[in-house]
Amino acid sequence: MNIPVAVKAVGQYVKRAEEIEKDLTNPDGSVIAFWCRQWAIERSIPYYSEESVSAFIGELMDTQERNKAAAGDKTLGKSICENHAHLVFGRADADDRAGKVDKMTAKLFYNAASFLDILEQFEELQEDSDILSMRKYSKWKANDILQALKEGRTPQVGGPDEPSSSASKPSAPMTLPTAASAPYAHQPPAAPPAYVSQAPVSNVSTNPSSGNIGTVIQGSKQTFATPTPTPTPTPVTSHRAPPKGSTDPRVKDATELSYFAIASMKYGDISGAKAKLAEALRRLE
Repeated sequence: MNIPVAVKAVGQYVKRAEEIEKDLTNPDGSVIAFWCRQWAIERSIPYYSEESVSAFIGELMDTQERNKAAAGDKTLGKSICENHAHLVFGRADADDRAGKVDKMTAKLFYNAASFLDILEQFEELQEDSDILSMRKYSKWKANDILQALKEGRTPQVGGPDEPSSSASKPSAPMTLPTAASAPYAHQPPAAPPAYVSQAPVSNVSTNPSSGNIGTVIQGSKQTFATPTPTPTPTPVTSHRAPPKGSTDPRVKDATELSYFAIASMKYGDISGAKAKLAEALRRLE
């Protein structure tokens, strides 16, 4: 599947979906894949006005329509996706603390970050401090390991402020502080992690094997390239669309909310669609 440049960063979620569907040993693969693609759709909807993005979203929606029966409801999805994210993160952290620090370890942290990202679509988990900390830590670790290997030095075991002796304690469980007190949140290593850079997403790689894992990660949320809108003339009717080229931020907000409402209706979430449409109207007042 081709990922439009404007939403290049969502490629990682589509990739995770494709990978886990191929893993026949995971009985929950279809559920996790569904919510990976659903997050890719939600992150792409604000760029729906671009023809390539709208076609991309349509292709994903068709896939979702075929798979939604097997995916179950959102409560089930939250539980399975949360458990899987913790599992992948735990596996990466165990390898790191056992001294097995290589590109595969970086890839595990990168994958863990992707699975932790998709948890943001579940309202109950959006402000979970442990998840926020693990997400930030995973992104930092993926980049730090690759940066160390590139520079020819031994990657740091654990967090930047942990003593190096932690490498001799592979069985010690990792205790993550909250996002607000996490040492890596305010005391970065001498070379700042690449994920804090503001490089355009269109200039980075989403392929972990390329050695550029860290450069595509930019903080706890993905940063997207800003598309150049190409509005088309709208016929004058009693329900005429906003004037072409409107810069009113209320119009932009209402438009994005309307796209989300359409997506909600597509998946039978009528109450969610009504709430988003009501909010869109409120923004225009």
